[in-house]
Parts: sequence; C-alpha cells; structure tokens
Amino acid sequence: MKQETLIKLGAVVIIFNILSLVLTQFFPQVNLNFLMVTAFAFGLWILWQRPFEDAGYSTQYDTNIASTIALIFVLYTAWEILSPILAEQEEADGPCSTMTVEKRCYTFTAANCKTIWTHYEKECGEEIRKTIYEKTPGALVGPATKRCIYQRLDKSFQSTRRTTEEPICLQHFQKMDSQ
Repeated sequence: MKQETLIKLGAVVIIFNILSLVLTQFFPQVNLNFLMVTAFAFGLWILWQRPFEDAGYSTQYDTNIASTIALIFVLYTAWEILSPILAEQEEADGPCSTMTVEKRCYTFTAANCKTIWTHYEKECGEEIRKTIYEKTPGALVGPATKRCIYQRLDKSFQSTRRTTEEPICLQHFQKMDSQ
C-alpha cells in the first residue's frame, strides 16, 4: 500500500474515534469501544479506496467486506443500546421490583419480599394446579396463582401495609379486603 493511503486510513480511524468520544458524551448509554469504531472506519475506507479492486480482485470483495464490517458495527451498537434497556425492563417485570404492588404497598425489604413470594408461589402453584387441572387440563394457572399469592400475602402480612394514598395501593387493599 502507498504511504498516502495509510495516512488516509489513519486519519479516518482517528476522526471516527473522536466522533465516538463526542457521541459518548451526549449519549452515555452508548458505549462504542475503540475496536468497533476503528473497524467501522476501516470498512468505510475500504468502500472509499477500493484496495482489493486495485490489487486485481473483483469489486464485490470490497463491497462484501465493508458490508460485513458495517453489519457487525450496527449489531454491536444495537446491543450496547438495547441490552441495558431490556435488562432494566426484565427486572421491573419480576416480583418484588420497585414498581410492583408488593413493593409499593407493603413494608418488606427486598430479600424478605422475594422469600415470601417464592414460598407462596410454590404453595399456590400446587394448589391451583390441583383444582384447575382436574377441570381443564390445559388451563393457564398464572393469573389464578398470582391472585392466590396476593391473598395469602395480605392475610399473613396485613400489618405491614403502607399508609399511602397511591391509587394502586388503595385499589389493591380494597380488593383484598372484599375477599
């Protein structure tokens, strides 16, 4: 390769790494590492300079290599952006997370809440399966199990209710008191 071609490649790599540092400042959840940005810059350089075509190969080599590098970069960037969001959402959907009824409406510690939930989930799951599966073997037991867990939890730990004006807690307590 010519020296000026290497200088152009180096310039492209440096420019893209500076751009990634600037992007990281504005969007901290995007963690573009040096290797991925350098690979992306190298792919653009291949499309721009066409080194394989100059070496006597078909134009497809340049295009295919650059496209593969770009695809890897896009997948990596998407993973860096989406994985924290998905992990946060998965945590919020589980029992005893900060947005659930049992955490917002009762004064449990996180460890106690999970222990209690696991205990009642096992008990209620077995009980519901016995009663529902006798009638309809393919029935979904999730909603009934959750209702059973909430009833037992409230019956056993009614004294740990929070005194709050949150509509979700008031509705939950009203539902529990009516059963």
